[in-house]
Amino acid sequence: MIVAPSDTFENKITFFFAHDRIHSFSMDTPVTNNAQQAPASVPPPQKPPSDVEKIIGMATFLPVPVLLDNQGAAVPLPTFEFDLVVKRTLPIVGKEEWLWRKVVITGQKMEVFKRGTLVDCFYTQNCEIRDLTADRTTFEIVEHGKSQMTFYCGSATLRDRFFGIFYASTTTPFWVKPASNFLDDLLAVPTAILETAAAASTAPLKPTAVESSGMTVDRVEAYLDQLEATYNSLPTFHTNLELYQYALTLEADFIANPSDERNFVHSVLRLYPEAAAVAKDGTRPGLTFQLDCSKCPHCEKSFMLVTSMRLHVGGRVLTCDQCNNLVHYETFKLAQMRAHVPTFEFKTGLIGFHKDNSLPMPTIPRSGRIKSYVDRLWRIVFENECETHHRVPTKAKLVLEDRMMTVLNRLDVLQLVYYHLLFMGQIVAHLPYRRHPTVLQAAILRHDRFRHLTTLLKPTAVAPTVDIVLVGQAHQRGVRQDQLLPIDMASHEDLPVRLGDTAFLWGEHFHEAYTSAALDLEEWIATKPGNEEVQHHFLRKKWAKYARTPGADCRFVGVEETYAADLLHQHAPAVEGLSSAVSVIGSLGPDEAIARGKFRPSLPPNSSRLYTYRYAREIRSTLEQLLAPGWY
Repeated sequence: MIVAPSDTFENKITFFFAHDRIHSFSMDTPVTNNAQQAPASVPPPQKPPSDVEKIIGMATFLPVPVLLDNQGAAVPLPTFEFDLVVKRTLPIVGKEEWLWRKVVITGQKMEVFKRGTLVDCFYTQNCEIRDLTADRTTFEIVEHGKSQMTFYCGSATLRDRFFGIFYASTTTPFWVKPASNFLDDLLAVPTAILETAAAASTAPLKPTAVESSGMTVDRVEAYLDQLEATYNSLPTFHTNLELYQYALTLEADFIANPSDERNFVHSVLRLYPEAAAVAKDGTRPGLTFQLDCSKCPHCEKSFMLVTSMRLHVGGRVLTCDQCNNLVHYETFKLAQMRAHVPTFEFKTGLIGFHKDNSLPMPTIPRSGRIKSYVDRLWRIVFENECETHHRVPTKAKLVLEDRMMTVLNRLDVLQLVYYHLLFMGQIVAHLPYRRHPTVLQAAILRHDRFRHLTTLLKPTAVAPTVDIVLVGQAHQRGVRQDQLLPIDMASHEDLPVRLGDTAFLWGEHFHEAYTSAALDLEEWIATKPGNEEVQHHFLRKKWAKYARTPGADCRFVGVEETYAADLLHQHAPAVEGLSSAVSVIGSLGPDEAIARGKFRPSLPPNSSRLYTYRYAREIRSTLEQLLAPGWY
């Protein structure tokens, strides 16, 4: 062990001998982050050299600096985690391909990972970076005069961030990340998105071209002004019950005067033109008004208003103390459907000798779930076929399903009001950030790309981020008839699957991360057909290639992260509480940590879980069609 004399260094550094590559040190004073060094401790045990790390030179013992704190414990070396597109040459065939790799710089060691496996390692004090193109997007890392890795980075912001850490690590293992303020970190994300898109023509992985929506920054800013004006015009509610009563009043006022454009419900329904379309008889068949949640759908026991609120917009489930059955939002939708579809009428027999038949719709099951109800319904139909020896015509079954879907899939106006209040609070609480032109330009780009993905996925299989929803709503207000983005009617519980589908396709088509939100491979793959040995095996490989979660130092800053209130108050005066999250590029609406402004005390914690069920006709396999031909 060698200890550098204290009169040579302003801050002491302890050196240990260890098996490793030869290190070269700058004799400048390293940055210590205010850590105090203690006397040298016992050197760590020697270890054999790694297969990945190539031994250079004759010596095997070398001094490795260790920074110690006041208690004599080693201070961890700084770490920088980044994603780069790296060129790889296939052996034998010599084919070149570009792939995403995670690069981690720890002290003066730079490691390259493929799906969590170390594939290469360099020491930055022996390396330099050379430009390969005039536009400064393609580079190579040279070690001792030999090219070791070629990589691409289309964003100048990300490139400068990586270069800054790389060159800092060439002089000292105790480098420090450059200081930055909170707003600059947030704005760096949309800046990098736009820079990468601008350099797409030279990128080795070219994104899929998408059709422009024609949205502009001015149009989105105008919509933000409308949101802010509406937000300020609404009263402050101190309890959940106050807001629920106010929403019921808004709904009743709209029913009494649907042409009043000053009503908040009117502005909400402009975002759902297809569901809110007026039929010839003057009704709106795609909407549910004043859903009766005042009594138990099983036994008709009356509920208190606060109980109705928790069931209607709170996502709660309770057991009725009178009939001992479960009650939740789906149960009320079932009761509404049974009132509109009390019987199942169909004809049986040969053509010309048809006989009219009628079956009463079954009662609501104890679970109160629509799936249980539908299973019971088809069981009753099957038993009737067995008793009468006449198969119910397929057309009659499909007509019944259509009648049921018409009611079950209606949008609840009161829930739409709550959903819009939640979204409004998330946006207005961070309005200074949302108004920034760079943020809006990046949001428009992501919105246009998301619209392309909706043509590849079912409407219920997407998970839009808050920035995409904002541009989508601004766009929708200028379109009176067509629904531009699919309505998110899926439940909160299947969000990991929808997010996985969206992130997977986003990476496959645009070769970049969709969000920094955590992705769940196991939940996603459990919904895919096939077995683990064949189909799922290849899906896991494709997932690792496309469904990327960005590295810590190139992430979507603010996504699923909470910050102190005093930090947020600098840019978001409506933020409340001790800590909260920010609705930034890549944030998901169901993130309950995102600030909601003045609606925080009155909105239920899980107010994003509004669309709890959507009835979809079951698509059966070819084998099932052969075994049960009466369905088709």
